[in-house]
Amino acid sequence: MRTLLPTTALTLALLALAGCGQTGPLQLPPREAPAPAAEPQPQPQADDTEAEPAAAPASNG
Repeated sequence: MRTLLPTTALTLALLALAGCGQTGPLQLPPREAPAPAAEPQPQPQADDTEAEPAAAPASNG
């Protein structure tokens, strides 16, 4: 029983140090080229000269 705690601690320490087994630098996947940004569609500008006049509110009176 006296050796259970040191054996467990040693086993956990070895497992923690082993990690996943990957050695050397981290290898990331190559970056993909970003998708081209969609060009915004030009919005037609409202001309005040061509706009229809607003309807006047009906008067009840």
